[in-house]
Amino acid sequence: MILLSVILGWAYNGTGSVLIVVVLHAMANTADILLPLAPDLIVVDGVIDEPAVGTVSIVQLAVQLLVVVALIAYYGRDTLARGAIPGADAIGDE
Repeated sequence: MILLSVILGWAYNGTGSVLIVVVLHAMANTADILLPLAPDLIVVDGVIDEPAVGTVSIVQLAVQLLVVVALIAYYGRDTLARGAIPGADAIGDE
């Protein structure tokens, strides 16, 4: 959950668009359902093969971790943005 939050924060800070964040979140939720692309390997004789599901989960987490490490390495850990964050100047005006 933390890894996805960093990715979604980067997307919002870079674009200022909630729509992009919603689409990325929906894609992550869909990936949880569709990642077992080979159901015949996940379900064996009507029983879910737990090690196979674990492998899919670990691969998904590894990909997210690599993306987060790359984002932090490129953009820095303070804002995840190279320039000004869209809408950030309006926060202090209230």
